[in-house]
Amino acid sequence: MKKGFSLIEMLIALGGVVVLAIAATSFLFSILGQRDQAVAESLAAEQAEAVFSLVGTAVRSAEGIEVVDGGKSLELTSAGECWRFSWDEFLEQVKFGRSEGVECVAPGSAGEFLTTEKAGIERVNFSLVAVDDSSRTIRMEMRVVVYRPLWNTTQEFDQLFVNLVDEGGGDEG
Repeated sequence: MKKGFSLIEMLIALGGVVVLAIAATSFLFSILGQRDQAVAESLAAEQAEAVFSLVGTAVRSAEGIEVVDGGKSLELTSAGECWRFSWDEFLEQVKFGRSEGVECVAPGSAGEFLTTEKAGIERVNFSLVAVDDSSRTIRMEMRVVVYRPLWNTTQEFDQLFVNLVDEGGGDEG
């Protein structure tokens, strides 16, 4: 009598190997998906923080504040420094322009990218909180989308910036 494995035993063993391979693959994709989720959410937050940091610094010291282009751009002027922040709808990026000088004006266009290509900026809106501008507070709303191979995220960010310079150009005391 010959010793060996029967066809049924071979099929059962092969079935077990297939089940283990599917489980391992599923586990691997689950781990990779969680990693992509963490990376995507972190990148979205980093992009928002980069934008809010620079806009906030410029708004706090601005003497003149103007929301233009239907809320897609913000122009800021102060003694010696002028800024323009714009949302490029086509490229899905936030751009800025800066000029210096005693009598500077906000640049006509924003040319430098403030956000990276790793994240898309689907929407940006600048608005004055008070219609009469008495509070000199700016609201910036932004929707950031990040695409990763195994995870996509869309996050909404909303930030208020309070101008610290009064309309006469002096520091408030």
